[in-house]
Amino acid sequence: ELGRPLGTITSSTDEDSPAAPAAPAPAAPAAALSAPDLFVLEIGSEELPPDDVQAGMVQLRERVPALLSKLRLSHSGVEVHGTPRRLAVLVHNLAPAQTPQQSKLRGPPAKAAYGSSGKPTKALEGFCKKAGVSVDGVTREADAKGVEYCYVEIKDDGKTAAEVLSGELPSVVGSLSFKKGMRWNSFGVAYSRPLRWLLAMHGATPVSFSYGGLEAGNTTRVLRNAAEPVVTVSSAAGYLPLLQQQRIQLDLDSRKQSIWAAAQAAAAEAGGVIPESSSGDLLDEVANL
Repeated sequence: ELGRPLGTITSSTDEDSPAAPAAPAPAAPAAALSAPDLFVLEIGSEELPPDDVQAGMVQLRERVPALLSKLRLSHSGVEVHGTPRRLAVLVHNLAPAQTPQQSKLRGPPAKAAYGSSGKPTKALEGFCKKAGVSVDGVTREADAKGVEYCYVEIKDDGKTAAEVLSGELPSVVGSLSFKKGMRWNSFGVAYSRPLRWLLAMHGATPVSFSYGGLEAGNTTRVLRNAAEPVVTVSSAAGYLPLLQQQRIQLDLDSRKQSIWAAAQAAAAEAGGVIPESSSGDLLDEVANL
């Protein structure tokens, strides 16, 4: 995707090589979800250094659950995985919409809210208009010092998960930091290596957002030598099976187990052994190459 030869200069304003796969067309919107479903976020890039794969995973494990809590989006668990070309977040049973909440909003003191005749003043009417409620819904309550204030109950039914995530996911991607970042196009965003694609899906619903000149959609990239290196993901539930079908193991521990077993088998066939010490940092690094 960096193109060959590396020294070729083109007049294009896009830093991507002309040989890179064309950006996918925005996915058609799907019907709004009515029940919890799997959510997937995939951040695709050029090959990350092994340490940056780990660093990105650590940051996402901390930030995504905190974001979902802030957005009042319930779920049953968050998984974060990484390979050299992708960081992926899977949120199980993500709610279709925010949890409704009801809060009490304090307005002006009662003595300033009503005139001598008992009619609402401009101060109270302005407060109610801003809060989106009727003056009839105002209640009075004294604080700890005995000062009586006006209050209204505010009910927030919440927005769909796709709607609120669309506004927050750019910040999630942009918050990821690495020991050495780079900038590669006119948008000026920084990442460990150039970003090449973004995928975000809640069930079969694409969650659209843009970052660094990329538009999130429902396509991912598989092995470069595959017959079709860019493939469409039909739903979040189909994401993992699709990667497995393309011989991409998303789970780091599974990759480490496979590499260790294969290395031991090769060593035994040659009449040798692999010291157990090699199953530590070295295996971590090899699994992310």
